[in-house]
Amino acid sequence: MEWIRGPAIGRGATATVSLATAIPSGEIFAIKSIELCHSTFLGRENYVLSKLSCPHIVMYMGYDVMNEANDKATYNLCMEYVAGGTLSNEIRRVGGRLAEEKVRLYTQQILQG
Repeated sequence: MEWIRGPAIGRGATATVSLATAIPSGEIFAIKSIELCHSTFLGRENYVLSKLSCPHIVMYMGYDVMNEANDKATYNLCMEYVAGGTLSNEIRRVGGRLAEEKVRLYTQQILQG
């Protein structure tokens, strides 16, 4: 799949997450990227996601390895883009504490996944 990298939308312990646009469809998705030489953990995540098929888990769309502008090989994991951010972002957004009904809702969603 051909795609164009958009802006970074997050950084985790192992990779940077960016928006991406598929060519020519214009579909928006997320790309989790790291230098190939540091990609062991992301490769494991790729393996696990590629084996799952569940409507409650972010959809796996594939992966690729490409040379970026800095001429370093980059491992890219392609996933469905889910607007709204992470649970951690939501907790920060509401001041560090979730109301009990939100805790129940998110716990139920996690268990469904």
